[in-house]
Amino acid sequence: MYRAWAPWLPGVSDLSLGARLVGSIELALYALYAGALLVWLTRLVAPREVAAGRMAESRR
Repeated sequence: MYRAWAPWLPGVSDLSLGARLVGSIELALYALYAGALLVWLTRLVAPREVAAGRMAESRR
């Protein structure tokens, strides 16, 4: 696959240890960001669902 991409990415050589380390750190940071976003969205939506469920139970 490297040979197929090499003409399109001039100056890119095989991954070094530093590049792998930076990539791993970026991956962890993006995962934390995505997790925080999902938690925020869940907390934004969940109280409405809980309130709607309580209203449905009280009508019975």
